[in-house]
Amino acid sequence: MPAQTGVIDSFLGVFQPKAGRADLFLFFRAVNNDLIDTYQLKSLDGLAEARLEKIGITQRKEKSSRRAGTQNKAKLYLTLKKHIQHQEKKNSSDVSGEEMPGYHIDNFSMRKPYDRVIRCLGFRFNFSVFDSSACPPISDNAKGRLPGVTPWYEGMNTPGLFVLGTAAHSRDYRSSAGGFVHGFRYTVRAVHRVLEQRYHSNLWPSTKLLTTQLQSWILKRLSEASGPYQMFQVLGDVILLRGSHCEYVEEFTLQALPQFSSVSGHEVSEHGLIVLVMQYGNNKIDFLGRSRAETDWTKAWKSNFLHPVLYYYDTLPTEEDMRLRPTGWPLPRPKAMHHMVEDFLAEWDTPISHIQPLRRFLEHCVQTDLRAFYAESCFRSSLTHRKPPLFCQQGYLKRQGVAHNTQLWQQVHGAGLMPTEQETGKTSGSDPAFPNYLAQAGASVSSGLKLDF
Repeated sequence: MPAQTGVIDSFLGVFQPKAGRADLFLFFRAVNNDLIDTYQLKSLDGLAEARLEKIGITQRKEKSSRRAGTQNKAKLYLTLKKHIQHQEKKNSSDVSGEEMPGYHIDNFSMRKPYDRVIRCLGFRFNFSVFDSSACPPISDNAKGRLPGVTPWYEGMNTPGLFVLGTAAHSRDYRSSAGGFVHGFRYTVRAVHRVLEQRYHSNLWPSTKLLTTQLQSWILKRLSEASGPYQMFQVLGDVILLRGSHCEYVEEFTLQALPQFSSVSGHEVSEHGLIVLVMQYGNNKIDFLGRSRAETDWTKAWKSNFLHPVLYYYDTLPTEEDMRLRPTGWPLPRPKAMHHMVEDFLAEWDTPISHIQPLRRFLEHCVQTDLRAFYAESCFRSSLTHRKPPLFCQQGYLKRQGVAHNTQLWQQVHGAGLMPTEQETGKTSGSDPAFPNYLAQAGASVSSGLKLDF
């Protein structure tokens, strides 16, 4: 039987846990599926279905059969630890014949020896590089392999010492991509922003927007942002609502949300905040089953694959809220929540399934109409309502995006809605009942027109 590679024998034993989450990078990937085929079709590879704690790798001296008189060559055997009973030295790998698996079960699948054993079971962080006075504690989350860090990646009980890269994976162990460069490059940037605020009083970068621009900006972020997409459920965008305006803070560490003001330098107003997170569903499903994906936007909360979720809070969550959050949730229970239905193309921009439900949720949070209007609709609304839609107030009534339209004015005069100045003999400036925002828009009206309908 030909050898599969140059460093192992013709039969390879593989110990692989079952992949319970297809979205994690820790488990068996499809690009390595060849050994499954060679196991089932060619008998070149094998699978040992046993816990690693029950497996032992042993050796005994055997004379090489290639040439008489040559030096003995060590062979490696896989055996069950329950057969190893008479080890003279602790952690010794030398065993007697009675302790070999083939002695008890003559057709034991791993009875043949191996030339090499490749150990690829991960690593443990080397804490010896730290002095005892500056050594971060061992994290409970990563099975004691990594240092324990705060939500902003500062070593627990070691102020001023920050842990970055793979070493900081205890923060999102087996839940996101922080153990790999395509993930931790974004958490490193987040830590840089933490340090900028702490030591130089530089605010976390933000974008100031009109509230009417918020929906478009969220859709833009969903199409372009890589940080929340790669570091799902760890990094998210925080939207600070401030009435007619808002501030958009990108890629904030979600677990540090209770300390948002001190970490970022931004204050939360009485209007509250919205947090945009990318997350998977919590349901246990067959990832290749018929019902694995949700396409109905009215059931977006049942989405299983990566999709945007918006959390609305009227005040900042507390540390206790964070500790008592529901199992599997990245954030505490909010005042309002909106799931955007999962999309195979990862493009959350369809008018009915994505944009319209998002707008209605945002309108619920800001308590105002966020629809966009043509100039004619803004003009008509300004004449018939005391408070036109916010889009008209921030755009049309401030002479933004308004083009001269002769046909529109002809229709207004033809309908008798606005007498000419020659007929009234006065302008809007002399009429105390005329709203200021209409005057700013360059409109005129007679004093006999009632605006309070």
